[in-house]
Amino acid sequence: MTLAMDSDLLEITPLSSTEWRVCDGRMPVSDPRRVLALVERAQHYVLVTWMAPHEGWAAFPNFEAALRALRLTCAARQRATAA
Repeated sequence: MTLAMDSDLLEITPLSSTEWRVCDGRMPVSDPRRVLALVERAQHYVLVTWMAPHEGWAAFPNFEAALRALRLTCAARQRATAA
């Protein structure tokens, strides 16, 4: 099951009970830049492993904070490509 959020800005696909793949829903399925991050819920934080537009990781206090960061990244990408 994939969840669409923010007018298809984010697609969240559960990979397990504690892991999700987050994609930019506006990009074609065949585009590897579509995958923004892998999200994992740990005991005291939520870990985001970024895939695009940059690589790295960040820890957030909860799932909602992680999704907020992903939405901002996705929106910034949209503004950059529109300019």
